Amino acid sequence: MFKELRPVVAGSENGDGAFEGIRVSTPESWAKNFAASKKLSFFKRLKIGIDLRYRLIRKYFVPGGQILDAGCGFGEWVSFLKEKGFAAVGLDYSDTLINRLKGVYPETEWIYGTIENIPAPNDKYDGLISWGVIEHNEEGPQRALAEFHRILKPGGYAVVTVPFEDPRAIKASKRDWETEKPGTSREFYCYYMTQRDLRDYMLASGFEIVEAGLCPPASLGKVLPDVYVGLNKFPRLRLLLIYIFGAMFFWKPDWYFMMYAVGRKPR
Repeated sequence: MFKELRPVVAGSENGDGAFEGIRVSTPESWAKNFAASKKLSFFKRLKIGIDLRYRLIRKYFVPGGQILDAGCGFGEWVSFLKEKGFAAVGLDYSDTLINRLKGVYPETEWIYGTIENIPAPNDKYDGLISWGVIEHNEEGPQRALAEFHRILKPGGYAVVTVPFEDPRAIKASKRDWETEKPGTSREFYCYYMTQRDLRDYMLASGFEIVEAGLCPPASLGKVLPDVYVGLNKFPRLRLLLIYIFGAMFFWKPDWYFMMYAVGRKPR
């Protein structure tokens, strides 16, 4: 696995600067990263509705089932899935985010906890989703995946995504975060994994792998890192270009930044 390191700097990104990405992975930084998030909008509904991840949910999850979003951020997926008939619940390790979510979506269950120690009994959930979360533990994803397996009912599915490790992604990461520039203190942010890495971790946690692959859209930052970094001062323009680039090159899976795996807990 490739370990992404990011410079340690004073302050955190928020507002428009959130599009530049947070520099460290802490509850406080993620809460600030989602500070500008708003309640689920028509555009977000449309975006989620055509997302590959939602197609996977429809393929493997049964409406009405209890679904946990492990690392729910500002809860867009939980809210969307509830509208589609799932009994969706959100978990996050930022108490700030959980308190905001309880205020915005008071009719939904929000749980404060970590993915390595989920406050739920064994065999509770029919399904679980986790988008870009398990890679942020420097000790590795083993404990989180073991928890996912524990809280799922036999026959339940977990769908997870992580950054995909390939030479282009590693080069872009080093360019974005000036990893090889001397004289700057750095700390762990996340792992990029190969498909074999993720498969082996899930198998070791007791899952059967039923499907895996790369997850769109194509990534501007991965393919054109100099352009991506050059737009640091223009976050709105960069966000627009990210959407345009992803839509134009949806047919280029080797340009995707994320990958997914669907694991099933044996009966």
